[in-house]
This record gives sequence, structure tokens and C-alpha cells, in this order.
Amino acid sequence: MHSVIRASILRCLVAAGCLGLCSVAMGQSRNPAAATIERVDVLSHGASFEMEIQSSRPVSPTSQTIAGPDRLIIDFPNAVPGPRLRAIAVNAVHVKSVRMGLFAANPPVARVVVDLNSPQTFQVFPSGRSVIVKITGGEKMTAAAPAVATPPVVIASTAPLPPPVAAKPVPTVLVEFSNGLLRVQTQRATLGEVLRAIGRQTGASVSLPGAAEQEPVIADLGPAPAREVISSILKGVPYNVMLVGSGRDLTRVTSIVLTARTAETGSMPANYTPAPVEPTPPEPAADPAPGVPTWQDQNPPPQDTVPPPPQ
Repeated sequence: MHSVIRASILRCLVAAGCLGLCSVAMGQSRNPAAATIERVDVLSHGASFEMEIQSSRPVSPTSQTIAGPDRLIIDFPNAVPGPRLRAIAVNAVHVKSVRMGLFAANPPVARVVVDLNSPQTFQVFPSGRSVIVKITGGEKMTAAAPAVATPPVVIASTAPLPPPVAAKPVPTVLVEFSNGLLRVQTQRATLGEVLRAIGRQTGASVSLPGAAEQEPVIADLGPAPAREVISSILKGVPYNVMLVGSGRDLTRVTSIVLTARTAETGSMPANYTPAPVEPTPPEPAADPAPGVPTWQDQNPPPQDTVPPPPQ
């Protein structure tokens, strides 16, 4: 009788053990091996903060924001933190530190916490085994939607985009000088750029105040004598203008001078050409004082030594 009872009990224990093993096997088949969060690297922490989270296989993170204190939380379902992960002290404009650990064990959930100085906007960029988290700054945090490993999904911030900036046209200056004729074409170049380009072609020196450097110039002049083209470019500028030429060639310009106008100086003439240099006649010799012998008196001409002809 006792042997029969012991055999029945043994059969029940064996059956229970087999059922437990089957349950464990079925649980393992339903829960594949958890991924491992291997690395958390801070890429930049200046005006914007950026970090990269790498795992052993692609994962789909979820994110949320919590206030008091402000922090961004990124959870990785069915993942565990790697043994080499350590907290990172950032002390940047927007971020204090980054922490990571195991949030739940069954099923496993790895968690990365970004401690913030204040509410910020952020973006999450999952791509394969990497997840990029970027904090751009702002007064309102934006929660990221669940990400899909493949294809990559960019979760954009709700911060307003800055207005597009129109491209600044590139200044162009075309200066040609040949046989005394000057040609100038400009497209929104500055006065300083135009005058120095003319000086390089004509050999003229250029002097102008700093305020005149950025005066805009749009012109299409010539070919014409250099003095006429330069005078047309400088017509109406709020500065004193002097074009210094050559006394031998009235069309040539050797120097371009601009000065600021003042109440004392007023407006200076726009053109100046030095007069040709004339030879200075010798001054007449002064009459000698009475009674003072002259050079001729002290050095009389030699007397004719030839004897006069016979009478």
C-alpha cells in the first residue's frame, strides 16, 4: 500500500517538473535575448547638446519629459545596460549630467536620463544600432514619438524655424584701361573696391576716409578718358574730391583724394591739374655802385699787339 502511494507521488513530481521545464522553455521562446546598451557618448555640448547611444542590436526607444527637476528620459524596452556604462558629468549650457541604468528587470528596460538645467526642446534620430539625441535649447520640451528602427524617422522639434536669409549678391568690379581710355562696370560693389581697382589699372594712388569705403556703387561707364569716368563715379558723393593730374597730359589722373567735408573746408574743387613748369628767366645783374670797379675794369681785355699798318 505504501509503495503504491510513493509511486503515485513520484509520478506527480515528475509530471510537475516536466510542466515547469516546458513553461520556462515557452517563456524563453516568447522573450528573445535582451539587447545591450553598450556606449553613451557626448558628441558636443556647446550652444547645442548632442549625444549618441549605441546598442548591440536595433532597438525602438521611447522618450518622456519630467519636471521638478527637469529631465529627459529615454527608455529602451527589452534592453539592459552594459557593464562599462558610467554616469557622465556634462555641466554645459543646457545639460547637467547623463545617467543610465536598469529601470525594470522583467521584462528588462534600460533607461538613459539627461538631467537638464531648464526645459529644453530636443530631437531623437534612431538609425540602426545608434540613436542620436540632440538638445537645441528653448523654453518648452517636445516629447518624441515612438521611433522605428528601419527606416530612420526624424522627430522634429516644434520650435519656430528662423526666417530664410536671402543670399547676398557677390560684388563684381570690371575695370579696363587702354590707350588712355577707361571702362568701369560694377554690380553693387563698394566705392573703396572700385577706386582701388581703378588705381591698379591706371597707376593712380587712392586716398579716402573710412566712411567712404562702404558706399555702394553701380555703374557702366566708358570707354572714355579716365578723368571723365572717375568724375562721373564720384559725382554727388558727400566728400571733398580732388583728382590730381599731370601737367603734360591733361587726361591723365595720378592721384584720387577724398576727404570729409567740414564747416571750415566746405567743398573742394573736383579736379586739379598742376600748371606746366616754365623755365625761370635769369635775373638781370644789378648796377654796380658808383666808384666801385667792375670785373671788366679789373680785367681789361688784352690789347692788340699787332703793329698798325704802315702809313
